[in-house]
Amino acid sequence: MKNFKVVGKTIFVNILVPVEIGQIKLDAVYQVSLYQSKKEGEILYDIDDIDYQNITYMGMEVDGYNGYSKLKEFHKELGIDLNDIINKEASSKFSPEDLEKWVNKTYKNTFSEVEER
Repeated sequence: MKNFKVVGKTIFVNILVPVEIGQIKLDAVYQVSLYQSKKEGEILYDIDDIDYQNITYMGMEVDGYNGYSKLKEFHKELGIDLNDIINKEASSKFSPEDLEKWVNKTYKNTFSEVEER
């Protein structure tokens, strides 16, 4: 253990955001990467949309990636960007300010300095 030094931590948290747009219902999955700023010591984060789960369309389950791809392509042919609409709706359910408050409340002690041994 003397050949390396831990210089930082990163925590990944997945958040499920329920979305309902007309006849489409799903859970949008976002991955939040939490890390501590070396200069200020504050907790920073990045958010990436990574998946959609539990998708139903007109009450019918949309099965897996292929099913969602077909649904997305169907809407694209109609001039509708399904991913864009889903992301806008999911983003309206939580604000960066709310996320920042939650991160600082929940993880403020998680990033304590790692002791060298």
